[in-house]
Amino acid sequence: MAKLFGPSITPITPVMIERHLVSSEDRQADKANPHRGGSRNRYLFKTVDGNAASRDGRFRPYKQVDAKHDGEDKSGPAHPDPVAIDGAYRYLIGCYKDQYVASV
Repeated sequence: MAKLFGPSITPITPVMIERHLVSSEDRQADKANPHRGGSRNRYLFKTVDGNAASRDGRFRPYKQVDAKHDGEDKSGPAHPDPVAIDGAYRYLIGCYKDQYVASV
């Protein structure tokens, strides 16, 4: 992951994979200051059957059709900003937007 996302952004940690970047997980905001904490990003969707959200499932990239399963305050982007990604991997964002998201 570090090679894909580069050293210039926040390192990817297990809690980010299991909670923060998963669309169906509620944003884990700071209760004392709700504007702080947690991620609104929706990079991953966890599912058993490919369609319904499940904590027991496997990860796949998020699609707009998954929005009906979004957790509380999950309204952020579905992919990283291409500028923040190493140039060798930027084409993956294009493939994601042009081919994957459009597939059913």
